[in-house]
Amino acid sequence: MEVRFESPLKETINWIVYAEFNNVLEIDRHRNIGDDYSNYRETKTWSIRSPFPEERRNKSERIQDRWLMENYHGIGWNDGETDHQDVKYILRLYTKRSVVFTKGCEKCLLLSEISSPRVVYDLADLGCPSLKKLKCDDEFDYCWCWCFPKHRVSHYQCSKKNCIMLARWFMTSGKAKLGSSSFSFKSFENFPYTSKIDVYKMVELGFFYSGYGDTVVCHACG
Repeated sequence: MEVRFESPLKETINWIVYAEFNNVLEIDRHRNIGDDYSNYRETKTWSIRSPFPEERRNKSERIQDRWLMENYHGIGWNDGETDHQDVKYILRLYTKRSVVFTKGCEKCLLLSEISSPRVVYDLADLGCPSLKKLKCDDEFDYCWCWCFPKHRVSHYQCSKKNCIMLARWFMTSGKAKLGSSSFSFKSFENFPYTSKIDVYKMVELGFFYSGYGDTVVCHACG
């Protein structure tokens, strides 16, 4: 999903959707991309148009846009197919009651706002390393995400490759840490009805708060 915001985000946003342990969503810093796919192969992809045409950008902003296209991601400001106003609907449709993770406090706040009402958890709490430290196999040295010719060049940043790396880490390392008592207790800090449940008992039984409504999740079976 190629998503545009009025100004670039300060950080790259990686959104892990914990539904059936295989859905991943990412939004990139300057391109602001999100991808939702299962098992790394079956991809649902959208290219979201910018909220307004490039002509409304001032000169310095257009210079920045051009630099980013030529040096960072290979995607033009006016590229895209799906209306920007559909972003929230798409995110809510595909996350539903899933448990959502991202990396970084600012990212959690932003994604919580986009997918409101829900709590987004920080993937760093599970010990996820930086993307630079995660392995990217040779088969992902190029990007096949979009029909934008320049973006397919291997040296450009690609959120889909980032998602694949994060998903693999989550499947092999991060998922197991969801059962830790520290994470479970922290998750219930956001539960809206703590007076109606025994939090200690829920954690002892292996549950954590999903971050959505009053739904809790069993770590063992999902």
